[in-house]
Order: sequence, then C-alpha cells, then structure tokens
Amino acid sequence: MQQKWLSKLMVVDYEITYRSGKSNQAADALSRKGEEDELLLRDQMGSLSALSVVICNWVKDLQTSWVQDSNIQQPIAELIQNPASHPHFLWQHQMLYYKTKLVVGNSPQLKATLIKEHHATPTGGHSGGERTYRRIKQGFYWKGLKSDVRDTAVAAADTMLRDRDAILKLLKEHLV
Repeated sequence: MQQKWLSKLMVVDYEITYRSGKSNQAADALSRKGEEDELLLRDQMGSLSALSVVICNWVKDLQTSWVQDSNIQQPIAELIQNPASHPHFLWQHQMLYYKTKLVVGNSPQLKATLIKEHHATPTGGHSGGERTYRRIKQGFYWKGLKSDVRDTAVAAADTMLRDRDAILKLLKEHLV
C-alpha cells in the first residue's frame, strides 16, 4: 500500500517537518516521548538512520531500445536538429518523451519488464489489466501498449486458472 502512495507523492512538492512534543497537536500516544527518554535511549543504543533511494536500472535498457529501433532513431536525430520537427515529441537530457511520457522502443523484454513491474510486484499490486494499463500509460508510451498489457494479463489469468484447477484437483484427491 505504501508503494502505491509513493508514486503519487513523487509528483507533489512537499516537505516533511518534525514537530516535537506539545507543538505537534496531531501527535498520538506513540509519538509522545519525553526528551529525557529519547536521550537515554540514544545513549544506550546509538542512533539509527534510514535512507530510501529510487534506482532506475531500466533507463539504460530504455535508451538501448531506441538504438535498436530504426523507427525511433530517425525522429531522435531530427529532434536534435530541430526540436519542433515532431509535434508532441521532446528530446531532453538524452531522453525521448511523447506528451511527457517516456517513449519505449521495440524491445519485447523491456516492455515485459515494465508490465511486470506495474502489475506483478508489491508496487503494482496485481490490480488487473485495465489498472495496469492506466498505471503504465501515466509514465510510458509505445505503440500497442494496451494490447501488450491485455495479452500479458490474459496469459497471467490463464496461468492462474490452470494453477487453481490443479490445486483444487489435488485437494479433492487428498481430502476425499
């Protein structure tokens, strides 16, 4: 659940501020510790810090997909020479965008990875084909996106049904 909110919060400009003690009117009983207790705990245990960093391993794969796709190489070259040559397309910081969405080249492996990341992970949440499509569509563009997601979702559903039927068969055999 936290991962779904992370993607929504990433586009919002906000600041998290710590308010100690009575200055925090919304604090609950768990967050109301005395400063003496906190200092005592720190002396006994040391301190613990955490840092979350988003690492995008797929960026190089995305750029490689453009190099391997002859239909994308030409528009990139034209956009570098004349940024207005292709309406709705933008070449900025070595990235190709279509209407603010990253363009994915003809790379079945990268497309499958993106679909899997937006569907079959805790972040994706197994939310179904239509939600997966809408989630991918928010940040990426490629021709045939909807049909690729649909085909993948249909294949996944078929596999789940076969697995379910096999499990039910085993249960019936062993419980009867």
